Amino acid sequence: MEKSEAEKIEEERIKKEKLEEEQVKKQKKTLISFFIIIGIMVLAFLATWYFINASKHFTYKGVDFYLDENAGKGITLFKATMVGRVTETKYNFYFRNEPVKLEQIPINGTLTFRRNMVFDSSVNNFNCDGNGILAISQFANGMKSFGFNLIRQNESVQYIPAGDYMFFHFISGNSTEIKQVGFNNYYEIVINNCEILPAMERIMLELLVQEKGAK
Repeated sequence: MEKSEAEKIEEERIKKEKLEEEQVKKQKKTLISFFIIIGIMVLAFLATWYFINASKHFTYKGVDFYLDENAGKGITLFKATMVGRVTETKYNFYFRNEPVKLEQIPINGTLTFRRNMVFDSSVNNFNCDGNGILAISQFANGMKSFGFNLIRQNESVQYIPAGDYMFFHFISGNSTEIKQVGFNNYYEIVINNCEILPAMERIMLELLVQEKGAK
């Protein structure tokens, strides 16, 4: 029996509705897939960003350090920001050696910081292709921000009261270390293989740790 014109029209309408429903479902699936992909990409970006930034920050004995790959013109520097005693403003301390590795340089005795730091002429024996100048300059800048004075020792001067001074003498040795000798405020900086920069950074690191612990 042949279908009436009305039945044919109804069938066409039902087919069209089903087709439209299928298209809507496909569009929804496509849209959902699109948002899932975008979400995954965003999460991947955030995870990568977090990982990169987290790997650039670490804490050493309470002191926050950040990797600064731009400040050293191709040399990765370790930066710690502290508030200086004198200006009471933030000051950036830069280290060329990783703090954890600096810890391997032993401090034999107690490193008690005094307001005036006296260097004798022995420091001149450790130029080390410019590393000696760099080490002392970097050390001086950091210490001054905390109110310390660096003084070249003059044999004709009496440094009193003794409690206001600490004295540094530089010698060569089989291993780099900081040694407290004789009186409490006398220290030998033992340098092996021209490691004067790590030795001075070790002292500066100890200061930051002590300052952080005092707050």
